[in-house]
Amino acid sequence: MAKKKQVGIPFKKGDDSRRNTTGANKGSKWKSTLLKDLMTIDLSKTEIETFDEFSSKFPGLFNSTPEKNFQLYMEIKQISLVFNKNPNVSQNAINAIKDRIQGKPTQIVDIGIEDKKKMSTDERRARIHELTEKAKGVNESN
Repeated sequence: MAKKKQVGIPFKKGDDSRRNTTGANKGSKWKSTLLKDLMTIDLSKTEIETFDEFSSKFPGLFNSTPEKNFQLYMEIKQISLVFNKNPNVSQNAINAIKDRIQGKPTQIVDIGIEDKKKMSTDERRARIHELTEKAKGVNESN
């Protein structure tokens, strides 16, 4: 049996200076706390003016609590990024909206039932050769 490759130095039993026994560093915050802090940052004067102007133009939309009105305003700003001149910003905004609506896509990889059975080394090499030849044929025809 082949020896496992050792990456790094394993922890020693008992005290090890590399082991964190006190939890997270003092003052560090979880992502949810950072997000809450970000969402509660006071708006600048120009942002408040823009928000007020926008909410006065569409009073039917902004008829809830100030927090919900601001959340709606931020969502509208996110949607407006779809029309940004920079295609990267535009695509990122589209992806964020799609992920929020549909959920992040998951990639399904089908390896096939026949690949799951145990093969000998020779059978595996023959199968790899067969698949590479098949792939070469597809590439040459394109």
